[in-house]
Amino acid sequence: MPLLVAAFGLAGCSDAESGLASPEDSRPSAHTSVGSSVPTSDSSGSTSRGIDSVDPCSLLTDSEVAAFGKYQEPNARQVGTARGCDWNPVRENAQQKLPLISFSVRDNVGVDGVVDLGTGLQRGEMDSGRGVVRTTTPDHGCLIAMAVGEDARVDVVVGAVEPDKACDIASRIAEIIDPKLPMG
Repeated sequence: MPLLVAAFGLAGCSDAESGLASPEDSRPSAHTSVGSSVPTSDSSGSTSRGIDSVDPCSLLTDSEVAAFGKYQEPNARQVGTARGCDWNPVRENAQQKLPLISFSVRDNVGVDGVVDLGTGLQRGEMDSGRGVVRTTTPDHGCLIAMAVGEDARVDVVVGAVEPDKACDIASRIAEIIDPKLPMG
């Protein structure tokens, strides 16, 4: 069962705990794994990224997204060169704070291109060996960028909730989609 490995070297993180590195007062996340992914090779023998065939709206099934609440149908979007997908929560009222889940598939920039959202960049690795970078906003969101080779990535973004909760959800989602992504 693939688990996110704490390899960020942050104060408050322990090598004995699995999961994405986070401050010591955070609650551990549940771990989920689904399927597997096998990289393909082209005629030169090098591994193909395969990122151009990844549909961000197909990365989570209805039952997988339901583990985080009740959501509307996913909305595909294009922002610049990134292909994206958003899952908007079903709210009972405008004041209800529920997590927004979003993916961006970036074909032309790797995890080294992640921009700090305000709390620094934390680098780590999944059990699969996939590199990840995490950053949060000071008050309402978390981004985990998952490497697909050196020059491509998939961003898992959870927003509209406080950063610890957002990063817990984003970490659990990263564990779900990791085996569904090509290694690069």
